[in-house]
Amino acid sequence: MELKTIHDAEKNRFSIFIENEEAYLAYRIQPGGVLEFYSTYVPDSGRGKGTARRLVDAGVEFAKSVNMKIKPSCSYVEKYFEKSPELSSLLAK
Repeated sequence: MELKTIHDAEKNRFSIFIENEEAYLAYRIQPGGVLEFYSTYVPDSGRGKGTARRLVDAGVEFAKSVNMKIKPSCSYVEKYFEKSPELSSLLAK
């Protein structure tokens, strides 16, 4: 079964539902066209399967599509960008 990533713009989050539990990446829209990715959560049933990475990948693609920069303020997203230096141009200064 393929898991679907859902963007809920009203709640400012990207979600994946795994066994009726929600994994999510939450964001805030900051002044100057910046998306602050401030919280990532994956329930036990989704850990170790690349779920958090899929959520951040979706957030990155969204930021690109709307020409916004990203401010990582959650530890997972910070590590994601440390491991992906080719995406550094997306980071807010």
